[in-house]
Amino acid sequence: MKKLRMFQVKKKKKKKKKKKKKKKKKKK
Repeated sequence: MKKLRMFQVKKKKKKKKKKKKKKKKKKK
């Protein structure tokens, strides 16, 4: 269970980076 939580946190960090890229596309 603890490992799953760490995995989700890592995934959340990656998702944040993807969201920034998507925002740039929206601005274009």
